[in-house]
Amino acid sequence: MIKSEVFVSVRNEQDSIVGFCHELLSECKKYGIHQVSIIDNASSDRTREKILENFTPDEIRIFTLERNLGYTGSINAAITMSTADFVVILDGDGQFPAKFVGLFIEAARFDADLVFAERNFLVGGIIRKFASRILYYLCKIILGFQGKDLNGGIRSYNRSFVDAYKEIPPFRRLANPALFYQAKMSNLRIGFVEVSPVRRIGGESFIPWNKPFILFFQSLRELIAIKNSWGIDG
Repeated sequence: MIKSEVFVSVRNEQDSIVGFCHELLSECKKYGIHQVSIIDNASSDRTREKILENFTPDEIRIFTLERNLGYTGSINAAITMSTADFVVILDGDGQFPAKFVGLFIEAARFDADLVFAERNFLVGGIIRKFASRILYYLCKIILGFQGKDLNGGIRSYNRSFVDAYKEIPPFRRLANPALFYQAKMSNLRIGFVEVSPVRRIGGESFIPWNKPFILFFQSLRELIAIKNSWGIDG
């Protein structure tokens, strides 16, 4: 039987997690998914307590990382834990509404082995938008990315991607570029789903948006590390 899973990456989402999970569960049930998995990246607020107070373990199961491993930590945990044929991982900050989950499941089932969001516009302040575009061009130059967007907080994949997956080192934050390059170098199919994001509801970002120069050099260093990790030039 074909099985699908949905994982949510969270850190300090106490103000938004309950409403987001209600919306997500309602949408998932349309696709035969009756349980959502939360990867809690060492939240220091009441995110975990809020989930336990409002949902049963049959509705929401929680995996808590003992320390904050960075953005890639929760993504890596979800990939290594997933057992379904088709899996969606999305951020718990509410930027990507639950209504898009079905599109990502279908895309991973029929169109591609790894699927990213193609946002039709960017949300956030000027610095955030500018940094996002800089990262996009760095990915084009260093990793050979040819799509329109690689920084959306929702993605999906199938078992072909899992079979080729190499664990991303902890304490990194460029999860999507790392996933993309692995798929590219494994000659897997890469697809995109157009999405309309909304304003971030809550949660804690791993990205130092208020330090653009540090952010640039961190991104540059990490992208080079992603490319070098495969030991292949090009």
